[in-house]
Amino acid sequence: MIDFMIRYGSLVVELNKLLGMRFINGNVSSKSPIGRSLKRIIEYHNQGEYLRRDYEFSKMTMLVKHLKEIAKYDINLLNAFKKQIYRSGTRDKYFGVRFEINIAASLIRKNIKFTKSESPDFTIHKENKNIFIECGSAHLSKPKLGDIKYKICSVINKKSSKPYCSPTTALFIDTTNIYYNSLINEILIKRDEIREYVKNVLEHTQFGNVTLFIYILNKDLNRFES
Repeated sequence: MIDFMIRYGSLVVELNKLLGMRFINGNVSSKSPIGRSLKRIIEYHNQGEYLRRDYEFSKMTMLVKHLKEIAKYDINLLNAFKKQIYRSGTRDKYFGVRFEINIAASLIRKNIKFTKSESPDFTIHKENKNIFIECGSAHLSKPKLGDIKYKICSVINKKSSKPYCSPTTALFIDTTNIYYNSLINEILIKRDEIREYVKNVLEHTQFGNVTLFIYILNKDLNRFES
């Protein structure tokens, strides 16, 4: 128990340093999505719900890892994401920013040169021409029964109406909420099924690629992964 609280304290200190936010009761940062996640960690710990505790803790640990990678790559990029996090008061806006942070850290890890842009979200610099990445999120406002793959289709269709929809743009979609909803309602989406579905939707757009992402807790390695 003492060991976990030490790790939790270190996590909060890291987030304070990276984001310039103080997560103490009554502070505005404590009411942010990150602050609420930190609060849930303690609540689950006190209730003995260690699996849920570790899930939340792993999410925050992964965020720290990504922010450190971004800070090392470009402090101005970190500052830009910090501003977005400050402005992301709602859960949906936060997860949108969080997904972009994930993609930025992944590109850095792969030594891919890029700049953060807006609409589309990333510009990747190639010798002959640039290619682009636009990020999106498929989620439900509340749990729902039945086939919910249409939410992914909705994101693709909405994004395909934008000027950046072209063969040089890849669309990355966070589908964690869709898979989670399917899991709790015991209506599992099979991998081949979703691939075929997205492939058919993609044929009616100009996007060069659609890639689906999902966050999971790797129990064997005890870490959160994308």
